[in-house]
Amino acid sequence: MSDLSKHESPAVMKHLEFLMSIIERMASNSASCKTWAIMVVTALIALSNILRIPRTVLIMPIISFYLLDAYYLGLEKKFRAMYDDFVAKLGGSNLSLKDLYLIKPNFSISRKMGFFIKGAFSVSTWLIYVVLLVFMLLLKTYVKEDIGDGACIEVLAYCLKY
Repeated sequence: MSDLSKHESPAVMKHLEFLMSIIERMASNSASCKTWAIMVVTALIALSNILRIPRTVLIMPIISFYLLDAYYLGLEKKFRAMYDDFVAKLGGSNLSLKDLYLIKPNFSISRKMGFFIKGAFSVSTWLIYVVLLVFMLLLKTYVKEDIGDGACIEVLAYCLKY
């Protein structure tokens, strides 16, 4: 098999498409985590005066979504590494059928944790959650508790309208 025909093989192209599809799905899940975190925290802040929700309860969804987002970003990085490894093997002569037909992360626990840590400390992950946390803490600290239930209901109704 010539080098060019190996690269243009339908099986090789499909394998790369599968890997790219997985990478896109993980990126989409990561973006959804950010969207849901903003919506849930905003709703909880709006309801916090009515329901008297303490600050610690408001911090819990931020931390939960942050960890989930870091997990998805770590998975995305893991599959990007698999994609890069496959392309490197494709360029060399050590590509086997197992590499072509098996999409399974073959990493140790420490390497999995390394990808999770990279996801957790990525600017695209922690920055949004730090801003959300600071915003929530500032609102809970400087907004008076006695603004009345009517104002909170109006804010909530406005948010739900859109």
